[in-house]
Amino acid sequence: KKMYVYAPGMLENLYYMVRITDAEVEESAGKIVGIRFPMECDSQFAWIDDEYADVTTANDVILKINNNSDNRYDYLKPIIEITSDSLITDFSITNLSDDNRITHIDEIKAGETITIDSTLSKITSSMNSNYSETFNYIFPRLIYGENEIQVSHPVTIDIKMKLPRKVGFL
Repeated sequence: KKMYVYAPGMLENLYYMVRITDAEVEESAGKIVGIRFPMECDSQFAWIDDEYADVTTANDVILKINNNSDNRYDYLKPIIEITSDSLITDFSITNLSDDNRITHIDEIKAGETITIDSTLSKITSSMNSNYSETFNYIFPRLIYGENEIQVSHPVTIDIKMKLPRKVGFL
């Protein structure tokens, strides 16, 4: 479950993904004064609500995506939806900022939406196309800072990112 953190002056909705492991009754002078809920978190970081970018591209356009995550030493792994109005062959997304890392798909059908989930290392199709032979299995990722992304064909791209945040309280 999401446990949101609220503090004066916070500019973002921060939350932890937690699991309550127990419930402990707190007593004082024989009376119940509270309940303690020990929890486990999925990460040492807090999270912010998902960030989205919706872009319609032209041939060989370069998109600039800023990864301003607080986890500067690991890749951000987005979920990318690609929709094409026409048949595309030899489609690629290249992250010029990540040593020209290329994600390649041999063919996208007209009207098809392909979802590339880099976190789960999974690719799916709205038309149930099988990409096991035509996808290079190099999933898109974002380095910390500005990423220059080159898209080979005109498509609509929806990018969803979950940014980790470091949180400390005094």
